Amino acid sequence: MKLSKRSSSLVATAIAAALVLSACGGDDADSGEGEGAATGGSYSLALYSDPENPLVPSNTTESEGAQVLEAIWTGLVQYAADGAVEYTGVAESIESEDNQTWTVTLNEGWTFHDGTPVTANSFVDAWNYAANSENAQGGSYFFSNIEGTPTCRRRPTTPAPSSAARSPRR
Repeated sequence: MKLSKRSSSLVATAIAAALVLSACGGDDADSGEGEGAATGGSYSLALYSDPENPLVPSNTTESEGAQVLEAIWTGLVQYAADGAVEYTGVAESIESEDNQTWTVTLNEGWTFHDGTPVTANSFVDAWNYAANSENAQGGSYFFSNIEGTPTCRRRPTTPAPSSAARSPRR
């Protein structure tokens, strides 16, 4: 039986999709228990277009860049589908008695990809950089209604190196 060009394209697309989807499945024999996190390898992310700006969180205001950043960076918290805060990120807790002064307690053991520890200063430096209009970050408007911007104050127990341009990982 000879297929038309259109039918051949549809069959080829279906086969390619089946191969891609089967690569997403895991081995039934692998329970994942007792094993550490995998290191190395690669990660693929399908986007409808390219990010508009370099991948700097404070300068990423469109969905494509945000998707990439979410895949490679870990923030303080994540949010459930219902909007509830999930402490699955760098923050152990976020507390405030007056909704003006906040205490963010970080989980231990987080480092940047180069091994530098993630500290309170890491976040303060990033927020101050983002809030400073002289840095022309697309997301700087987010900080405009916060009293005390562009200078956040940190209160860690010990000073440590920081970086606003590295991604936390555990």
